[in-house]
Amino acid sequence: MKVCPLETVEQQRVVAWADHQKIGNDTIGQFLFAIPNGGSRRKTTAKFSQEAYRMKREGVRAGVPDLMFAVPKQGYAGLFIEMKRAVKSMSHVSDEQKVWHERLARIGYKVVIAYGADEAIQSICEYLGYEYASK
Repeated sequence: MKVCPLETVEQQRVVAWADHQKIGNDTIGQFLFAIPNGGSRRKTTAKFSQEAYRMKREGVRAGVPDLMFAVPKQGYAGLFIEMKRAVKSMSHVSDEQKVWHERLARIGYKVVIAYGADEAIQSICEYLGYEYASK
């Protein structure tokens, strides 16, 4: 049986790829950043609870996409990418994520759900109008 990488591993692949892809004089990675809204913030310990509370006060919002590519293109204000594991049966889009995706799309952002690093990279390439050459 083939092992399916965790979402975090897929996202790290996207960022590593982006850090080596030129866009003008810069790299794609210089415009791509993670939004650390994932993970569990259950109140299992006092310290963890304090961290979760602080993060919520700082603006962490459930459902916000994982990556933001801050380049306006094709009439969009930028590209948000929701990362999922490559095997669709191992991932699902939450109700909170669906709400955020609809909200962001309504105000002019392109939002994609990428099942694995290859889909995320392909989405960035298509957004930029580049041909994607998969491995």
